[in-house]
Amino acid sequence: MGSVGTLKGKPEWKFFSVRSNSWKEIEGGDCFTPNIATGHQLGLLYNEAIHWLVVYNGSDYPQGIVIVAFDIATKTLSVIPLPYLLDPNEWELSLVGGGGFFGICMMDHICQHIWVMKEYKVQSSWI
Repeated sequence: MGSVGTLKGKPEWKFFSVRSNSWKEIEGGDCFTPNIATGHQLGLLYNEAIHWLVVYNGSDYPQGIVIVAFDIATKTLSVIPLPYLLDPNEWELSLVGGGGFFGICMMDHICQHIWVMKEYKVQSSWI
């Protein structure tokens, strides 16, 4: 479905179009770098979008780990900030969802935290 590569040090996000039988670049993908700390996790399909944990390098939000969503219908990317800034070296992060909820599981060596969004893509709805 999708591909992430680098071109001259910048991330390059693409999807394969069956209709045109070719790869097409996703606009705005150069702001997102795959997060090596969570690179073992595949994308999570929720609400007609595929979600990944990535490092955000843009200027709209503080730089750091965010969730990026690829909307399958519109072929666009959007950012979902985490409940608060996290150091990926201290936390094992994974996305969780299904059955009407979307969230993130954060584990360190002591405990596990699960954050859920009451309203999809509404930052203030993390609980």
